[in-house]
Amino acid sequence: MLATRFRLADAQSALARESGFASWPNLARHVEQLRSLEGVWSFQRLEVDGTVLPAAGLQMSRLLIDGDRFRTESPEANYEGVFNINVEEQPQEIDIEFVAGPEAGNWNYGIFRLDGDTLDLCLNLNGKPRPAKSGSTPGSGRNVAMTDTSPEATRSAITASMFLYAAGASS
Repeated sequence: MLATRFRLADAQSALARESGFASWPNLARHVEQLRSLEGVWSFQRLEVDGTVLPAAGLQMSRLLIDGDRFRTESPEANYEGVFNINVEEQPQEIDIEFVAGPEAGNWNYGIFRLDGDTLDLCLNLNGKPRPAKSGSTPGSGRNVAMTDTSPEATRSAITASMFLYAAGASS
């Protein structure tokens, strides 16, 4: 038995601070939101620099999220990366680092809103500062995506797909 008595709350607080969070509830909210983002997301609307892309072109594209990793698949290219979210800010913030694909080495900063099965994501492209509000106008350098989850998606399918991509296989 340990000579010093520790309480669970002490361990939780230490873990939260060590992970960069002010408190255990902040860490718990962060993890809960990450879990809520996991899934296969299909694009319902995509606007880039003020131009709405045709819906027909979005049918073959999807966003896979597993933990803090993502993969975007489209006929044009596949992108892979990691991201961090800040759920304590309103709107909630997301920082994306691309690690594979045409944007490898680049960062995008954005905001997001998750409402049930709908994810609204607004990113400033090419490392520009985070947008204060969602929206895209010509010359803004922003893209706005509205996605929804695919009901048949399972965590194991997402992980398998991302594992194959990381291993260099194409899907």
